[in-house]
Amino acid sequence: FTREDLPGTLPIEALMAAHARAPDIYLALAHDGRDNAWGLPGTSADNAPYPAFGGAHGGLSRHELHNVLAIGGARVAGGRGVATPSGNVDILPTALTLAGMAVPGGLDGRVLAEAFGDTRVPAPTAHDLVSGRSRLRTISHGGTRYLHRGWTEPPS
Repeated sequence: FTREDLPGTLPIEALMAAHARAPDIYLALAHDGRDNAWGLPGTSADNAPYPAFGGAHGGLSRHELHNVLAIGGARVAGGRGVATPSGNVDILPTALTLAGMAVPGGLDGRVLAEAFGDTRVPAPTAHDLVSGRSRLRTISHGGTRYLHRGWTEPPS
């Protein structure tokens, strides 16, 4: 990922990381879905001596990007999982709504209405960005965009 439009790279803006202190180049290490040393899916190329269950934060594998958020309360539809995209950016608007407070304009993120049992939430939409062999898939959902996964196609 680069600030400049260089052949075979994707723009830093695609990572939602273009800000005054952003580097000129972001690098994401290679990854795959093979089981790692602990029998969990997802490995990535690194040579760091991480302890057991240590992490290499910042990869674009779906195994690194997809996590679990658990919430509860009187207004939350309990006893079920919700598989729609969400992220840390959604915690504040959702918590404000659970507390019965107004969500101020200008916040990033969205209220996780589907966790309240709202079935009117529109379906997510996938978007692929391609430059040379580089690929990035984002998911738009409820007005918020989430990183889904990044990868490089093998040489032909």
